[in-house]
Amino acid sequence: MVSKGLIKRNKEATQPKVIENSKTSVVISGRKQSQPLREVLSFINKLREPNNVNWTGQSHNYLPFEEVVEIENLSKHKDASLFFLGSHTKKRPNNLTVGRLFNYEMLDMIEFGVENYTPMKKKGVSNRVESKPCILFKGDAFVNDDNMKMAHNLLLDSLRGKEVKAINLLGLDHVIVCTALSNDTIQFSHYGVEYKPSGQQTPVVELVELGPNFDLKIRRTRFASSELRKKALEVPQELRKGRHHNKNITRDELGNTEARIHVDQQEIKTIAIKKFEALKKRSRDEIDKMNKKAGLDQERLQEKKNFSTTSSSDEPSAKKSKKQ
Repeated sequence: MVSKGLIKRNKEATQPKVIENSKTSVVISGRKQSQPLREVLSFINKLREPNNVNWTGQSHNYLPFEEVVEIENLSKHKDASLFFLGSHTKKRPNNLTVGRLFNYEMLDMIEFGVENYTPMKKKGVSNRVESKPCILFKGDAFVNDDNMKMAHNLLLDSLRGKEVKAINLLGLDHVIVCTALSNDTIQFSHYGVEYKPSGQQTPVVELVELGPNFDLKIRRTRFASSELRKKALEVPQELRKGRHHNKNITRDELGNTEARIHVDQQEIKTIAIKKFEALKKRSRDEIDKMNKKAGLDQERLQEKKNFSTTSSSDEPSAKKSKKQ
């Protein structure tokens, strides 16, 4: 008989947290399997340990693009937010579906076709628990194409494992390189890192091809709606307030910092600004002198205008006299 305390602890473990635990994944085998697909699922299972549930012991009739409820129920049962499903049919051979969920609801899902498979040459993934891979993405398609952008984000979220703030460089013992060959094909390569003595303090680093290596061709996609994605990217209120809980510093739903600045009332009369001649304070006598000067200037200007008009009227008569 299960105790009430165990049921309560299990229920609390699945409740939302301010800082979530490492993402758990489920590796599932479909109705039929091919040998390359079995090896790919085995590699993913080893790469994701210990945050992984292995469901490759028997076949399962899951079709996530046709019916997503079964995957969502399995995710809720295993408390997993990532899944890898491998299936092999005549219509879609060597089919690998990678997806993630939010609050046990399907968020993003991409169906890949595994092509040009090369098996593992030697023992690839380290036996150490939670061995961190160095993941590298190459190609302009990961920036320019929308499907490739999402594939980049989904593969990185699925393969990086536990998030850490710092890591010992000697712990990076293998490298995963994803190269964009076209707008729908990704070349997946796996290398091992070997440190060799150099006679100095820093060793010589060499990459050794380990495998498995294969191409992932995008077949079908299903992405979340804008409302669900916005909800999935929302930052908890406890993390929005800022580090020191300053009442003037807040965070919006996407985690961006916003601040409110209070400025004292400015004394405009005491501010040092450039004073123009027209705005200078003058006495009454100075104003009268300026007005008289302005009047004289106006008279002189009027005399010049009159002189110019009279001279222009005399010119035609002078020309007539010359002709005569």
